[in-house]
Amino acid sequence: MATICPVIDQHAEEAAFLWLSRDGAVRAPHYRLWELAKLDNRVDAHLDGLRIAGNPGWDIAKAQLEAGEGGETFVATVLAGESGDEERIQAVLELGSASEDRVRGLISGLGWVHSNEALQLARVAMNKKAPVFRRIVVAVAAIHRVNPGEELLQTLLDDPDLTVQARTAKAIGELGIVNLVSSLSAKLTVEDPACRFAAAWSIGLLNGAPGALTQLRRVVEEGSLFAPKALQLVLRRMPLADANRWLASL
Repeated sequence: MATICPVIDQHAEEAAFLWLSRDGAVRAPHYRLWELAKLDNRVDAHLDGLRIAGNPGWDIAKAQLEAGEGGETFVATVLAGESGDEERIQAVLELGSASEDRVRGLISGLGWVHSNEALQLARVAMNKKAPVFRRIVVAVAAIHRVNPGEELLQTLLDDPDLTVQARTAKAIGELGIVNLVSSLSAKLTVEDPACRFAAAWSIGLLNGAPGALTQLRRVVEEGSLFAPKALQLVLRRMPLADANRWLASL
């Protein structure tokens, strides 16, 4: 086994590095679908090397998880989720929730595995008290397009933690749950800008209500952190002539 450990190390390092490339690529406007698919295949090829390695593959992934960040968290999450092993799942939840970068890798890893495996891990996360785990659960449901139930979403939309509220508001739009538009509308006037934007974005996605689109236009005009995503949705909802005039005025 000593002779192949360097190979397993390389698989783990390359998978983590390529995830970082992919994480940027999925938000980059110049990447085409076939280029993303090619990058995905490269990631999965290195994950295959870790899968084939079995327990040594997991041991190396976990060791890198303990010292690493988002990419290493992604790799360990995929292996833990696919294994269904309770101890591995607990390890990635604890270590993967330690920073925002790791949380991003954790959620991405849960998006990579089959929905049944992801939801099994999400159920474990839901039993934990820290709000970051509720945010993870909502994100996993949205990524896999699994409606966790309107009652639960309403509860999370009123969660004491603002980051949970914002992620839930976004998930409602992603899941296409029009019955909760009125609940989203109540979030358009809250103080937290992330919650306001998420609510306006989901309403704009679901029914294009003028009030939400006006708020999204304001986000763009003010140059907010959320401006690029707001701009994409507003332009899809506006008549072409109006969109061209508005763009010319910016």
